[in-house]
Formats: sequence, structure tokens, C-alpha cells
Amino acid sequence: MVQGSRHDDAMAAMVDSSPRSRNDDWPGFTDVFPSSKFGPTPVVVMDGGMGTTLQAPPFSQNIDSALWSSELLATSEGRETLARLHATWVEAGAECIGSNSYQSFLPLFLPRTSTHNCTQEAHETMLSALKCITSTSPEVRSTSSFSSTSRGHFPVLSLGPFGAVCYPGQEYAGLYPSPFGSRGTPANIAYDVEAITLPSVPVTHDPEEDNLTAFHLRRLNDFVEAKEWNRMKLIAFETIPVIKEARATRRAMQIFNGRIAGNDGRSKARLPFYISFVFPLDGQGRIRYPDAGMVGSSLDEQMELLVEAVFGDREGEEVADGFGINCSNPTRIEEVLQSLHKAMKASSDVAKRTEKPWLVLYPDGGAVYDVFTKTWSNPLGLTVEQWASLLVENVESSLAIQSKRMGSRGDEALWGGVIAGGCCKAGPEAIRALGKELAARKLTTLA
Repeated sequence: MVQGSRHDDAMAAMVDSSPRSRNDDWPGFTDVFPSSKFGPTPVVVMDGGMGTTLQAPPFSQNIDSALWSSELLATSEGRETLARLHATWVEAGAECIGSNSYQSFLPLFLPRTSTHNCTQEAHETMLSALKCITSTSPEVRSTSSFSSTSRGHFPVLSLGPFGAVCYPGQEYAGLYPSPFGSRGTPANIAYDVEAITLPSVPVTHDPEEDNLTAFHLRRLNDFVEAKEWNRMKLIAFETIPVIKEARATRRAMQIFNGRIAGNDGRSKARLPFYISFVFPLDGQGRIRYPDAGMVGSSLDEQMELLVEAVFGDREGEEVADGFGINCSNPTRIEEVLQSLHKAMKASSDVAKRTEKPWLVLYPDGGAVYDVFTKTWSNPLGLTVEQWASLLVENVESSLAIQSKRMGSRGDEALWGGVIAGGCCKAGPEAIRALGKELAARKLTTLA
């Protein structure tokens, strides 16, 4: 059972946990990407895979710790490298730039510190990810091939799943060790569980979900201390492989938003957020959501549950602003989107939203990673142009999807907009090709 301080208990008790749809007074994606600048149905370019790009030339970083690319935050040289990488994405035409914090969790930084106040140094090291991303030079942005300065660039707080702090990683399987999961797993927790206290959260019938809620809440509580917090634009909960973890992120966001609203005497910016899922191939070559509790279900059946997990109006959970699909096979994304659109159109929770949700689409570059050997294979052999064309076709088809809105006489677009980019093995050249393809099809104003 999660435990915390009396302060944490007080914060949880002060949160309004009444069920609701998204509060119209709170910022959403349309506030970040207004139609006056982005058009009525925006398509926004995201960056690509951070860790794999850092491993490739010209960065050529040797990354193999539990922190993955976040280990570079521990040195000034590493932070300079990360700042150069962020600038590289902008030069390639990306507008949404993810922070180097996907694996970040405070105890993972503790072994890399040496001062007497190890916890404070570890905390500052972790928070430096936000400084790296917000320090990207405007002068660099002005050199972008697609004139991204006309629309700006938007820092995104990247938060991976609990599986990202397991060894071997569990982003694609979701087999979490106790107390965050209960099924048999080859994974271990990659940090000293005695090194940190998780905050208290309201107790439910599901202790695993409670602990996942506390895990995500702890990271939010840590990152909000960064001076650069108010310069962030979105929060991304990425590569979520377990449906109860999606609910846990929403619970964590409601507790967190209640805290930063001023309950503790401070006020910080509320950030829109999305939840993104991974869809690997199963043993029979079918693309499926990996949650072990959903084995045997069709993709359509799985997607109905995932849409409800993201957008369902439930007590004690913040309503997400967007639905993401990341680090999945680019040649199979169309299947996932077909099931997603069916589920979205059938959802009463989606129909009653006053602000249409966004789609966030960033498949991998087509390579396959082995978590045990830490090696990549490339069975698809896609060129960056082929990859970009596949992705843009899916963006285009998603924007064409219509939904019968509750109380409306006609159909209207299902999505408020699309953010498109890449994940593992999709590097700067892939993002550059994506920008060109979007511009060629007149889906962006970056031409």
C-alpha cells in the first residue's frame, strides 16, 4: 500500500474528486494551438525518437543504463548534447519537442550523485531536463527549413510508464512486478524502493492502480518544482501498456491539478495532457494492446476499453485532452486507427465533450528492439520518405473521419487536430521528410 507524509494526505483530502467533463476554463489543446495560427483543424509536427537518435551519428552516445537517455542529464557535457538534440529537432521542422524525462524517476539518479545532499542533487539533475528543452535558442529555430518560427515551438513534458523504470523494460509487455502488478514477470524494479516515499493517494479496491497513481503523482510533484514548469505546454503520458495505468495517470492528474490550483499556497500553470498507448505484434503477428488482462480480446474490443479509460467521465479522474498511439509498427497503424475511430464514434463520453479531443500519432521508424540483447533489427527496411508517406496517409484519413455529435443535426470532424511525429528509430531526417510530405499535401502551413 502506498504511503506518504501527513502533508500528502492533506493534499489528497483537499482535492475535489467529483465526476466532471473537462473544465472549459482550463487550457486545452486549442489554447496551445489556436485556430488563428494553426487553422481550424491543425496538424502539428512532433519530434522523433530521442534515445535512438542520441545513439546514432553525429551524437554517437553510449547509452545503456536504466535511465536510458536521461543519464546525460548528470553532466554538463550531457546537458549540452541534449540541448543540441532539441535544436536539431527544431531545425528538422518539429514544433512539439519532448523533454528528456521519459525514464526519469528520482531514485534512478541517486547512484550518480556524490554530494552529502544526494537527494537534492538528484532532484536538480532530474529537473534539468526542462531547462535543456526550454533553452533551445530562438536563433536556431529561425533556421528551420519549414519556418517553424511562424507558429512557434512547444515544449512537452515526456513521462513514460512504470515499465520504463523496470529491468528489462516493460513498455511493450506491461508485466509489472509487485506492488505495481501481480502477474508473473521477468522484470525487476530498477531502483531502490527504500530510497523514496511515494505520496498517499485515495485508496480504492485496486492496490496496483493505487501504487501506479502514486508513482505518476510523485513524478508530477517533482517536475512542478522546476523553474521552467510554466514554459511547458503539454504533458505526455507515453507508451502506456496497462489499462489500469491509464486510469492511474488520470487520477494522478486530478490530485496534482487540485494541488497546483493553490491548495498549498502556490499557483502553477495547468497543462493539457494526453495518454498514448503502444500496440506491438502478438505471437500470431496480430497487432494488439499488450495488457495481459485483455488477452483474447479483439482489437475492436480492446479499443472500446481504452477510449473509455482515456475519456470516460469517472469520479476522481481528470479527463484527458488527447489519445495517442506511439512506438508501434508504422505499416500497421491503419488497423489501430480503424478500431480507434469505431470506438470514438460509439462513445457517449466523447460525444458530449465541448472540446474535441486530439489525436497524437508517432509510430516507430520500423525497427524492432530486443530488450534483452539491447539490439535493433530493421525487417521493414522503410526509407524515411516511405515512412513519412505512410504516416501522412493515416493523418489524412483520420482528419476525414466524421462523427455524429450529440445534439447536432449533421456530422463534424471527430478530432480537434492531430500531432504527428516519430518514436524509436525515427530520426531528424524522418521528421524532415514528414514536414515535407505534410506541406506537399497542404496539411500544414509550414510550406
